Amino acid sequence: MLSFLGVNDPVLLGMAVAAVSALSFFAVFGAGQFNVSQPGFVAVGAYSVGLTTTNHMPIFVGVLIGLAISLPLAAFLVLVTQRLSGVYLAIATLAFVELVQEIIILTPALKGPLGIYGIPLALSPTSAWLIVVAVCLVFAQLMRSRIGLAMVLLREDVIVARGAGVNDRRLKVFTACLSATLASAAGAMTALSTSYISPDEFSFALLIAIMTAVIVGGSERYWGAVIGAVIMTDLPELTRAASDYRPFMTGGILLVAILLAPEGIAGVVLRGRPRLARRLNVSPGITLAKALRRQRV
Repeated sequence: MLSFLGVNDPVLLGMAVAAVSALSFFAVFGAGQFNVSQPGFVAVGAYSVGLTTTNHMPIFVGVLIGLAISLPLAAFLVLVTQRLSGVYLAIATLAFVELVQEIIILTPALKGPLGIYGIPLALSPTSAWLIVVAVCLVFAQLMRSRIGLAMVLLREDVIVARGAGVNDRRLKVFTACLSATLASAAGAMTALSTSYISPDEFSFALLIAIMTAVIVGGSERYWGAVIGAVIMTDLPELTRAASDYRPFMTGGILLVAILLAPEGIAGVVLRGRPRLARRLNVSPGITLAKALRRQRV
């Protein structure tokens, strides 16, 4: 029914994976942290599921192993980079991504640069999008909670957040672990939907794709990240006739979004629907007043 838009089962799966990956970046970026470690954790999740399933172990074992590796790594990464912010944090976490990729390439047990073949195609589009919906429901509750308010305050002004009683160190650990969990889940979804994974898939190019989806869709709202992921995944299908120019088109879209709509598609939609914006957003004055009356986060 959506074939005229270039949407078929593989594209639907790709959209779902991209949406979860984009939400993993939103989890930290929405709290003001330029943490770009997501491709590394996507690789951890993908290889955990790939190795376990090709050795005839249940899928959930691989998922649990991926989480068991990702969560301590995410917490450790926050602890060693807690004094960094902005571009310095981005460089440090990007180094982590490169380190994970090199470890995969140089470790024979991980199949090296050849990758892993024969992973069972156990993920259907329906299951993938049920995962996306579940994650969105979690974010919907999270962003309305005290933790979500603290994330917004930390993103807008660190000094104000601390003055409102926000424990920024604890919040950074929480958002980093949430991001790693979602990235590992996206990696598992990738492995179960493509049957083959290799180190090249989890490089700087994946980070650019994730960041582009979030920026185009709207970096201040979780559902904007999903919209951006859907659009940027379907774009290659719509422009198949101009495949040689896709990098230029992607770069052009990103440039236009930054210059003309820095708030992303979600921000443009809310700007054009004031009543909807009032329902989804709280004014800064009320937000700050509520934060100051709350206990420490």
